[in-house]
Amino acid sequence: MSFSKVLEVAGIPLLMCAACAYFAFRTHLSKDPGMFVGKASGPLKNKEEYCKGAVRNLIFMAIASLLMGILLLFDPFMGLLEIVGATIIAGILWRDLNKRYGSEMDVKKK
Repeated sequence: MSFSKVLEVAGIPLLMCAACAYFAFRTHLSKDPGMFVGKASGPLKNKEEYCKGAVRNLIFMAIASLLMGILLLFDPFMGLLEIVGATIIAGILWRDLNKRYGSEMDVKKK
């Protein structure tokens, strides 16, 4: 399989992996959860722990995207099934992260 064929089949998941890795690295260095928390929400319970959890979730999605890219080369249906499952898991992880370290205002809204 040629390099152009690999990029044709798995280019978008590899790009998503790179984007998730970039934002995880950026969040780890800056310790600023501003891109995840809206301006209207109140202060976070624990900003540093929120950033650590966000980095873990982004790394999880980067690995899941890389795995999807690999699976797409062999069986497109399995790649799709894997990324749907990973997205559901990531949503649950973000919800738990917001419950644990999010602002009081966000918890009361829900």
